[in-house]
Amino acid sequence: MTSKLFHLSTEEASSYTVIIGSFRKHFREIIELKKELERLQIKVLSPKDCTIINPDDEFVIFQSDSTSDQKFLQDAVFSKIRYSTFVVLANFNDYIGRAATLEMGYAVAHGISILTLRPVKDIHLKPYCRLLTDVFPSLSDVVSKHILEEVESSI
Repeated sequence: MTSKLFHLSTEEASSYTVIIGSFRKHFREIIELKKELERLQIKVLSPKDCTIINPDDEFVIFQSDSTSDQKFLQDAVFSKIRYSTFVVLANFNDYIGRAATLEMGYAVAHGISILTLRPVKDIHLKPYCRLLTDVFPSLSDVVSKHILEEVESSI
């Protein structure tokens, strides 16, 4: 199956993406990434909004979600992935959780390219990933800023 990314032009205004990653651990950074992608005229299908209504629960539910049914919400993310030009893995601190891994597998099975903030170390996932900054060099400053913050916070 041919990946959609090979047909992607950074000038293309009809690019769609889903950001996957830990909304619980890195939501602030994901929202900043979303804004930067939108600045490049990339339509971010998920996350749709910035208001989490269950801040203490493991499964994030947004104000814009029409239900709290986890299967329905996960299926909605899968649908958005199928519609995407590519998926962005927000692997801050090299973290890839179980839900993100599931969503990566779904993207791969549907020929959707995966762009990552950091190189993926897992030998099974790595062949399916490219760095976001290789495709969108203008995002280098944003990504570098977060990597520098990760290093400073671990000192």
